[in-house]
Amino acid sequence: MQDEPDACRKIREKVPPVSKNTEPNERYASLNKSIMECVRNGGDVLMNSRRSQEFPSKHYCKPYISADKANTKQAPDPSRKNQDKK
Repeated sequence: MQDEPDACRKIREKVPPVSKNTEPNERYASLNKSIMECVRNGGDVLMNSRRSQEFPSKHYCKPYISADKANTKQAPDPSRKNQDKK
């Protein structure tokens, strides 16, 4: 995919896809590798408690999107407000 985030591309490069017919131990090992690669590349792993035809997987990797790519402005950190005035 051309618009695919880097984290997703890196996971696909390092973890081969599995099917429903894959042996359970192999499937769990693949899931573990996918989760590690997701976190290693700055993503968050989400559990899908409401599976549907559109979103059938139990786990998803939500890639980190930097502020400049998200087309939004970074909100100032309120906890740093007093530190900047010193």
